[in-house]
Amino acid sequence: WVSRELGLTCADLDEVQVALQLQTHTTVWFLDDWQQFADHVATLTKAIARCPFKKQTEKMTFSFCPDGTWSTGVKVDKDGKGLLKLWKKQLQQLNRITQPVAMAIAQAYPTPKLLLRAYRQCTSEWEKQNLVSEVKVYAAGKRVDRRVGPDISRRLYIFMTSENSDIVLDKSG
Repeated sequence: WVSRELGLTCADLDEVQVALQLQTHTTVWFLDDWQQFADHVATLTKAIARCPFKKQTEKMTFSFCPDGTWSTGVKVDKDGKGLLKLWKKQLQQLNRITQPVAMAIAQAYPTPKLLLRAYRQCTSEWEKQNLVSEVKVYAAGKRVDRRVGPDISRRLYIFMTSENSDIVLDKSG
């Protein structure tokens, strides 16, 4: 075919294809027949048509997402910026851990590793289960007479240390 007529080898075609893709920021597809071409065009058309809908749903908020954010996650930079926010979001995944409670726990133990280290330093099971129960919770930037409490502390301890993936953390619902 064309490569023989032009004296090009498969390696030459591959090299030209890669150069074209890198220089033009596009993707080159070699298709065998018109059916494959039609399928590819249909797939691209469908993806383009869905773009506005996807952008709209990314902006939506849902009551079941912490802080009203969509499930896009937390951006963590290479330098670690965003890790504290991610830790707070992970804490909020547990039932009845609100944003102020997660903030209080994350302020006392800024990383999961520090919390696990604190659990290892405890001498009794009771001490481990109640480690964060006395952490004071702030509301609207003010310290209020409220603490994390023993129930959340116990559930967090079980969550952080259990090797049983089927364990039920909250028997009440």
